[in-house]
Amino acid sequence: MSLAQESASGKVLGEIIESNPEYPGGMEQFFVYIRKNNNIEGAGKVFVTFFVEPDGEITEASIVKGVSEEVDGKVLELINNMPKWKPAMYQGNPVRKKMVLPIDI
Repeated sequence: MSLAQESASGKVLGEIIESNPEYPGGMEQFFVYIRKNNNIEGAGKVFVTFFVEPDGEITEASIVKGVSEEVDGKVLELINNMPKWKPAMYQGNPVRKKMVLPIDI
């Protein structure tokens, strides 16, 4: 369990959610997606943040800590073009959840 960040239905910050957002197939498949669609290698670690909306869409992607303008731009492109995620759940309803992930490029 973790804390809900915010939701479209007005849930208050800090409420306990039942499940975190999940990339289709899990985090292992998330990193497969990144490796498969990335043409830059050995650049370093980029930290990204984004929201998984109740419908699974990815919004507000940004770089928290980047490597270079080129690499950061490629990572944002990959994040913004990801398939929909399974959203976080609170009391049986999907809620908006902020994600922060390190990505090795």
